[in-house]
Amino acid sequence: MLVRVRGDAELWKLGFGGTLLGALFFCASLTPSLLPRTWLYQGVMGAVTAVLGYAVGASAATVWRAVGGLPPPGGGGAAAGGGNVAGVVPLGAPGPGGTPEQAAGPRGGPG
Repeated sequence: MLVRVRGDAELWKLGFGGTLLGALFFCASLTPSLLPRTWLYQGVMGAVTAVLGYAVGASAATVWRAVGGLPPPGGGGAAAGGGNVAGVVPLGAPGPGGTPEQAAGPRGGPG
C-alpha cells in the first residue's frame, strides 16, 4: 500500500508486503536462464517483475487487512490487538543422504 505522509516534505511510504514481494520477484528474475539476455533486457525484466511483485504483495496486504488479519498502516501492532504473522525460512538443504547424519556415513566420516 502506498501511503502519503505529510510533513516538512511530502514522502511516499511503501508498504512492507509489497516491498518484500517486489524484492523477492526481482531476485527471482536474476536466476539463470537458458536464453541469453543482454544487460538492457535483464534490467527491463527485473523492473517489470519487481513492479508485479509489489502489486501482488500490496494487493494481498490490502485484502489481508480488509479481513482483519493485520493492523492498519502506521498503527499499533500487537499491543493494539493486531495479529502477528511468523514464518520459517529454510537456510539449507540436507546432504545427498536426506539428513546430515545419513550424509556423514556410518562412522561419522564422509560418505
